[in-house]
Amino acid sequence: MKKFFSVCLAFALMLSVGLVASGNGVLAKEQAKPGIGTQAIDVTGVWRGNDGGLYYIRQVGNTVWWTGLSNNGVGTNWTNVFKGQLTGDKAAGTWADVPRGAVMSHGNLSFTVYYTATGMQLKRTAVSGGFGGSIWYR
Repeated sequence: MKKFFSVCLAFALMLSVGLVASGNGVLAKEQAKPGIGTQAIDVTGVWRGNDGGLYYIRQVGNTVWWTGLSNNGVGTNWTNVFKGQLTGDKAAGTWADVPRGAVMSHGNLSFTVYYTATGMQLKRTAVSGGFGGSIWYR
């Protein structure tokens, strides 16, 4: 009983200082969410847009690059590229369609990074040039 109490007390202390078990069983310091703490945002990954596109996003430092392709990655209707700067949880930059797709537009685009119960989302906050997507999910 004394050992059980000691283990429970140790676990409670770890929780109180923000230590949690990660997926691989290793204890790690819990990260604070952006806007609340100092955790760095990393948007690198494959994202799906509400425009039916597939976006390959790469973040290098505060610079965000992407290639977006229509039809879940086929890209024959439109294919675009984006380059912008991420400051905190907000990004702003320029985008342009490239000749893989039929559409040839360009403009500016801004988005904000959000955390939801299902994961990280990007939500468009401003756009020019007729860009279609407004929400991206990873």
